[in-house]
Amino acid sequence: PNIAEEFWTSITPTLATGGDCIMSSTPNGDINIFAQIWRGAQVDANGFFPIEVKWDQPPGRGEEFKEDQISKIGDRKWRQEYECEFLSTEALLIDSLVLLNLTKVIANISPEFKMREVVFWKKPQRDKTYLVGMDPATGSGTDFTVIEVFEFPSMIQVAEFRSNTMSSPEAYVILKNILRYLESTGSSVYFSVENNGVGEGVIALYQADERPPAFAEFVSEEGRTRIGMTTTKKSKMRAALNFKEMIEKNTIKIVSHMLVQELKEYTRKAGSYAARTGSTDDCISACLIIMRLLFEIGSFEQAAFDKLHFFEDDSWSDADYAENEDAPTPMSFM
Repeated sequence: PNIAEEFWTSITPTLATGGDCIMSSTPNGDINIFAQIWRGAQVDANGFFPIEVKWDQPPGRGEEFKEDQISKIGDRKWRQEYECEFLSTEALLIDSLVLLNLTKVIANISPEFKMREVVFWKKPQRDKTYLVGMDPATGSGTDFTVIEVFEFPSMIQVAEFRSNTMSSPEAYVILKNILRYLESTGSSVYFSVENNGVGEGVIALYQADERPPAFAEFVSEEGRTRIGMTTTKKSKMRAALNFKEMIEKNTIKIVSHMLVQELKEYTRKAGSYAARTGSTDDCISACLIIMRLLFEIGSFEQAAFDKLHFFEDDSWSDADYAENEDAPTPMSFM
């Protein structure tokens, strides 16, 4: 992806002075430079004219051809190479078909309001429960400090804060204000912070605060002396798989475009998951803190336990048995 972007950057000055460019490709993911140019061309935003050649336009291509190709390359490759759907072939945490559908679902969703630097998609309601996860960063312009807020037990994403320029004290003030705002609605609030590296500074500020949030409960890992959440390879993988399960089974509602964008770049690496080089995964990391919050409160809150251990009960019914009453009994071999 970086090579394509560098190449595009290098030829842009030539195109800007009257040059012409013809691109022809099938998709591979929907966040690379070709996908961006294609989407821009569709809304007449970049000077390109989009031309799509359907798979059945060339002579001799019909349903028989389609079935033959799918049997050879599979449905996903068919949809990517012939239907021109912007799917990824990499080992993403979330299935790219799910991400494609999610992108369409949230396309027209806009924030309801913004409070300082915090974006809200839904106004907090009285007597609800909210989960708040924070992934702190240094504020040096590289990684982002992210705070995610979800309503519980609906697991609807309510708010998000994201900045790569705020110091730990400034980020703690944002966290504190979010918690106080949620408290002001009469809601129950559970929150936690990753305690690796920069997070220790945020936690130290919380511990030294003479006027911390009054009712929000700081949740830490059971059996550990350090408060907050310690991220290890094992804990990260478990949280990531829980997140995947909830997204793919639609038991969590994501509305953040940035979060979905990060999920499209979140790939398998060395037995874990991480962002591709040049991408970020800080929104995801804050959501993984939420997953671990669910795990911790699941020990005393049935709804949290149910969210993490949800499964579709596809048990056979009497109708299924009746359907097969006349089926021959399988022959046994001795």
